[in-house]
Amino acid sequence: MPAHRPEGAADLRSLVVCALLSVVGGYVDAGSYLLAGTFTGHITGNSVLAAIALVTGRWPQVASCVVAVLGFMTGTAVGSAWPRCGRHGFGRRLVKPLLAETTLIGLGIALAPWHVAIDHDLLLVCLCLALGLQNGTVTRLDGVSVRTSFITGMSTSLVTAMTAGRPDPKMRILPPVLGCFLLGAVCGALLTARAGLFGFGAVLLPLLLALILSATAPSGRPG
Repeated sequence: MPAHRPEGAADLRSLVVCALLSVVGGYVDAGSYLLAGTFTGHITGNSVLAAIALVTGRWPQVASCVVAVLGFMTGTAVGSAWPRCGRHGFGRRLVKPLLAETTLIGLGIALAPWHVAIDHDLLLVCLCLALGLQNGTVTRLDGVSVRTSFITGMSTSLVTAMTAGRPDPKMRILPPVLGCFLLGAVCGALLTARAGLFGFGAVLLPLLLALILSATAPSGRPG
């Protein structure tokens, strides 16, 4: 009989990739706030920041929030148009969007020191496009809705499932994804606060690892 790829191995690889991307999401969001005073993966947060800045007359902050929201929405639209990941998980279909995301983040970090006057806007555009691309590409895992650039929706889904009395066993994937986002946020805040742009650049490590896992996924059925 022909050999079949173990389903558990595919599920584990997909979960690890999703967790790594959640680390990236939390890391970039925390780091961008410290570097530019603006989030990269939160339309809600940036809308609130823009409203506060508008009332207090801080127009550059308003402009940065608008740039962030538009960049994130544009990236999400592009990611949503990308070919869907398979029903059974992530595989080689993620390689190209992850390559694009890595390039955008690397480009933003590389350009920032050379454009002192507008480094925040350049960095924000690159980061928001990258996180939006990730948000639009990675939307479901094992039939469960997941978002690796913000955690409000997943947290609400998990709490609702827990209080319903009959939680879907598939919801077990949400706690590690949520935990990895928070871990990424802590690491991003700590390293960016201590080492600035250089510390922020460490976010490329989990992103590259996710890229490698996707690139080396077995061919055939998506996973």
